[in-house]
Amino acid sequence: MAICPNPDCSKEYEPSPDYLFCDQCRSPLSQGLLATQETSSPAASAGEDPLAVAGAISGGSGGGRTIGIGEGTVAGRDVIIQNTVQESFCAIGGERIYGDRVFRCPECNRSPLCDKHFDPVRSLCDRCQEAKTIPCPICDQRVPADQTFTCGRCHRIAGNDHLDAERNWCTECVDHWAGIVEAMDKDQVGISQDFTVVTRDDVKLDKGVLRTKDDKAVATIKENTWYVRRHQWHTVKPKLLQREQQAMRRFYPNLEMDKAPDGDLYWKGSVTTWIGNEYEIMLRYPHRFPFAPPQAFVMNPKIKQSRHIYPDGHLCLFHTDDKAWSSDTTAATVMTWVSLWLHCYEAWKESGVWPRQEADDLLITTDY
Repeated sequence: MAICPNPDCSKEYEPSPDYLFCDQCRSPLSQGLLATQETSSPAASAGEDPLAVAGAISGGSGGGRTIGIGEGTVAGRDVIIQNTVQESFCAIGGERIYGDRVFRCPECNRSPLCDKHFDPVRSLCDRCQEAKTIPCPICDQRVPADQTFTCGRCHRIAGNDHLDAERNWCTECVDHWAGIVEAMDKDQVGISQDFTVVTRDDVKLDKGVLRTKDDKAVATIKENTWYVRRHQWHTVKPKLLQREQQAMRRFYPNLEMDKAPDGDLYWKGSVTTWIGNEYEIMLRYPHRFPFAPPQAFVMNPKIKQSRHIYPDGHLCLFHTDDKAWSSDTTAATVMTWVSLWLHCYEAWKESGVWPRQEADDLLITTDY
């Protein structure tokens, strides 16, 4: 038994002088000609006349023909044996190949190939060219691998036509950030469990609870105010402490609670914004909580100068007379304001405009 030389076929067959093409892929088989030559070789070795051997080959299945040249007893015996070119069929598409337009791919060694399935400029067949392209997630087109980039925001690989060179983002992320800035300006955003600002298009309502499409809890932005009373609250109100811990675990489980030397409790952890910047946050309870608001500080990198911040570094999250704070407001709610503040801060650094409608445009230099 023999095997078809086409690597995509490899069908077994019985060699025969009359069996020139594979029944399955139509690739040419060399065994037909070899069989013919093998059949004729014993006669030649037995001393038969070369012309008789040539005649046998010309009349056999190999399709050879003889050309006599010259005259006389010597020249008349000089012959040229020329094998007729066998039919060829493309190894990819199966098309019949005419003439000398036959190719072999140097990458995968597929052969024979027609000019429809082989690019002579790149010296690659269609299959190998497709393997060297990447589907673009934005336009759904296949793009050559050397004409792509990785988005610095969403980390998808896309075609260079969708690159915003200033940010090294894809155009979808640029448009999404612009939509978030607009939504913040209209107070139409929430804060997800990983402290990212989300818009209405990013959330779903699941059994009465807002969640992101990847199933993270979303807190809405509550409008803000605070009141005051003396005492270390967590020493006299254990149920209030339990409520605070449960609320923070539900929305922001990556934050940790710790105690300062003076007895004040605080939360610490990192917040990553939509753009991808990371900030270390400390949210400190006053001893008169819940009638005085926790204070939020950006510990690293420190905010050197900004609007809506106090000189000691704690963030101005609301106006003192807007009645947004009440005694049942939790520190988890304050963390939604902190995350929103950071997103507004980044938009302000970029454009000079604070997205939300805030009356205070005073620029503060901090000293914490």
